[in-house]
Amino acid sequence: MDFALAGAGIGLAEPTQSAVVSQLLPDRLRGRGFGVLGAIQAAGDVVATVVAGLLYT
Repeated sequence: MDFALAGAGIGLAEPTQSAVVSQLLPDRLRGRGFGVLGAIQAAGDVVATVVAGLLYT
């Protein structure tokens, strides 16, 4: 159940984050903004995986 709730939260948050980046940044900075967003999301995925592994083992 925990992972289902986490998946639902991610499913709501990530499209919203992308929409915010596309709306707030000018065209010339949009690619960089999506790159930064992707890097932050990837770092969060790594941390979350490590924490989940520690909690469930």
